[in-house]
Amino acid sequence: MAIVFFIITFLIILISIVLLSTICLQMEKCTVSNKNLRNINYDFCFIFQLLFLGKIKILKFVINKEKLKKMDQKLNIMQKLKTMNWKDKRKNLPSVSEIKNFFKKLDITLEEFNMKLEFGTKNVITTSFSIAIISSLIGIILANTIKKYDSQKYKYKIIPIYDDKNVIELHFNSNIKIKIFSILNAVIYLVKINGNKRHNTRKHINFLKNKEYKLNYG
Repeated sequence: MAIVFFIITFLIILISIVLLSTICLQMEKCTVSNKNLRNINYDFCFIFQLLFLGKIKILKFVINKEKLKKMDQKLNIMQKLKTMNWKDKRKNLPSVSEIKNFFKKLDITLEEFNMKLEFGTKNVITTSFSIAIISSLIGIILANTIKKYDSQKYKYKIIPIYDDKNVIELHFNSNIKIKIFSILNAVIYLVKINGNKRHNTRKHINFLKNKEYKLNYG
């Protein structure tokens, strides 16, 4: 009996700690460039942390280019992604409004954002249009994820390159936080949406079957 009580107490404490924790994803370094090479050269370093009450570190691990390559060699991730049937996956994708609601429920906090992008294509109009879209997207992201603005923490610069060639030079680092409780809330929302879609699909199939039956035997 004492062992059962201890296990239940331990599980309650563990669940409470997890629910009151925050995921901190720090992109310490992200660079993408094809300026001096024919192929695109890239490098990155992600630091993942689990923080109790947003401050006390419980867990930490780092993912960089080298570690990702080793993981891919063991798990063959890229090959699985290439062979995946994406057409079937698209059918189950949520709508734009559902995606918006999902991110609202995630309640992402962007604590730092620094980016410098040099971008160009062989077509001047395409370059200008792309720059406008990228700038707009960044503006929307910052407006919806910044809790308290600080000009030293949030900086970005986008430079169009009109040089009759495809060019990209990106330097980026950021720091985001998401509460576990918010993630759970967002996941429940997705599960509920998928459940409703399956229910509506079954309802529609039954309606068609009944209609066909009435036409044939009614």
